[in-house]
Amino acid sequence: FPHGTTFNVSRVMIINDQLGAIDQMLSSSGERVADWENAQAFASLLSASGAGPTLRTDNTAVFHANHGNLAASGSAITIASIGVGRASMMKQKTLDGMFANFQPATILTGPDKQTEAEQLLTSITPAQASNAVPESLRRLVPVADANITGNAWYLFADPAVAPTWQYAYLDGYEGPRLSSEEQFNVQGLRVKLEHDFGVAAIDYRGAYRNPGA
Repeated sequence: FPHGTTFNVSRVMIINDQLGAIDQMLSSSGERVADWENAQAFASLLSASGAGPTLRTDNTAVFHANHGNLAASGSAITIASIGVGRASMMKQKTLDGMFANFQPATILTGPDKQTEAEQLLTSITPAQASNAVPESLRRLVPVADANITGNAWYLFADPAVAPTWQYAYLDGYEGPRLSSEEQFNVQGLRVKLEHDFGVAAIDYRGAYRNPGA
């Protein structure tokens, strides 16, 4: 979709800008757009009360019991609960009915669960063998984002193997475009920021959601 915004910079603002605030604002537009893209992606992930958007392929939300990628009830981040999620991902089937055997590569949480995920995956020698974290689980990469509120957590396969969300730019316009022009009837500049960007869910097999506890 095309996105954009405009704003005016008056001549008085330009003259009085001794600290270069206008240049700082304009030069940081790329970082700001990156944050906006991130927010758009998480808005899609968290839509429909966490179930995610409806896929056109089967008219079902990304995270749904019918997809086998949604925990029956919320639980804390433990070896057992991650194991359930991993098993669910391995049992996913490809379009031709073969077991996919997808393995989680990332565990995604909000800030409230970030430490819990990191502590579980820390390599230490446990006092009891039953508390040991398998080496395969320690390879999970913990990622957290403040757009996720509450206790929900997710497992994602390597996107190169099983992508579930995809973002895209218009060919030839991969970054934001900043332009300005002088206004005949106004003392100052009119600045325009444009960006062509889209993000959408494309599959469910490479992801798993637990509502958390």
